[in-house]
Amino acid sequence: MSESLKNKVALITGSSRGIGKSIALAFASEGVDVVINYKKSSLMYLTKSLAKHYAPEVRVNAIAPGYTQTDLFLERHEHELSDITKKVPLKRINLPEDIAQGAVYLCKAANITGHVLVIDGGSSL
Repeated sequence: MSESLKNKVALITGSSRGIGKSIALAFASEGVDVVINYKKSSLMYLTKSLAKHYAPEVRVNAIAPGYTQTDLFLERHEHELSDITKKVPLKRINLPEDIAQGAVYLCKAANITGHVLVIDGGSSL
């Protein structure tokens, strides 16, 4: 899985802060041309149909993050962080960088398309 990401383009939704920002920065450090979009709507629904439509020229994947320690999350849930962490099977809340690692993985994996990568510490089990 050593495919270079140079000359690739990534569309990142919500990349002004938190998870999206970490993903955008991770891709940029890998040489990716990053396109940002601040509105998340229907991306998850479209993943499989776009992947099928554009294959084999384009791979389309999505990420479904669980609880993630963004500034907004911490502002809203700081007082209950311990309780939330106890409910997650891996007993750990994502960092934005965890989601960014998943995004880079999907970009480098040449034989994955139409996949929704769940990064939630087991919360969806």
